[in-house]
Amino acid sequence: VAAPADQARAWRVNPFALGVASGRPRPDSMVLWTRLLFSDEDRALGTEALRVQVEVFADAALKRRVQQATVVTDDTRAHSVHWHVQRLQPSTDYWYRFRQGDALSAVGHTRTAPAMNAEVRQLRIALASCQHYEQGQFVAHQEIAQQALDFVLFMGDYIYESSNPQYAVRKHHGEEPKSLAQYRARYEQYKRDPMLQAAHAAHPWVLMWDDHEVVNDYANDQDRQFTDPQQMLKRRAAAYQAYFEHQPLLLGPDANEPASMRLYDQLSWGRLADLWTLDCRQYRSAQACRDPVRGGGRMVMQCDELSDPSRTMLGHTQEGWLTERLRQSTRPWKLVAQATQISSTSVPAPSGRAYWNDAWDGYPEARKRLLQTVVDAKLQNVVTLG
Repeated sequence: VAAPADQARAWRVNPFALGVASGRPRPDSMVLWTRLLFSDEDRALGTEALRVQVEVFADAALKRRVQQATVVTDDTRAHSVHWHVQRLQPSTDYWYRFRQGDALSAVGHTRTAPAMNAEVRQLRIALASCQHYEQGQFVAHQEIAQQALDFVLFMGDYIYESSNPQYAVRKHHGEEPKSLAQYRARYEQYKRDPMLQAAHAAHPWVLMWDDHEVVNDYANDQDRQFTDPQQMLKRRAAAYQAYFEHQPLLLGPDANEPASMRLYDQLSWGRLADLWTLDCRQYRSAQACRDPVRGGGRMVMQCDELSDPSRTMLGHTQEGWLTERLRQSTRPWKLVAQATQISSTSVPAPSGRAYWNDAWDGYPEARKRLLQTVVDAKLQNVVTLG
């Protein structure tokens, strides 16, 4: 990051037009997010490194400031700001805002997770996914913003790269994104939605991606068009980088490898529950019995590939990690959050049953291993969320 110019900026248009967000709640920490957006009048600032001040308060009136920091950002990260604020108190409400020059962001509210050994009586979440901008207003987010929640659990398809004019009530800008600039523009359009902004400003979010953040029905380095895998990975890298630039996520040690960022994680909620968020796209085997002309998801029958035990939905590293964590869990509730439906949706057909090969039905041996772990470890109260 280049050294920022320190003089106070006089903004013609407030750069915090994409709102604020918090995420990855822990008993003592949280990730706070925003992104500076440059209007035509302020375009000259768009290539500079800028200092952004972040303040955290213990009260909604913003009278009791408990922490502050200065974060430097520039155009290599779309002027996004991620602050991993630490040394917070468990089960505590906080309010936060960002400042750059004479511009102030909206105020966000967040709440830390309970202490690891706390006796917690309830966990209240909103489960959301599949928010296709063109196919409806985000009124559910307006409702989510008004609810008393511990966090929002978002399980994929935060943006859609594709359009379907048949159902469109409002339009995407631009063509289908494939480059970093195009994915950034798509997030910018979604993030401008005031109801989505309200849900982010009201609660911390726990996030996982699915396919449409990159391209419909992709599997690891394969897409429906049978694109050369190296080209597909370049597109995936651009999509992943834009995703991280627009979400309250902690950038890990692989942050400089945007094509292979680890997102799967575990969150413990006091002594009440363990939650695992699973990445069902980045590491999976290609769909079984793909159409050689039109790849991706489809209904399949009499497909021998389905019974191949080497095929995986999660990748062998993530699968082993989940197996170990499930076996070790001592909390009464075990929540397995992922992007699709684990139970079967097969349908009867003239010559047997037909299975949707893009969901867990298309990875029955991997599903069997997951469920066998639950059986072998004699686990109770395992809930799958998707």
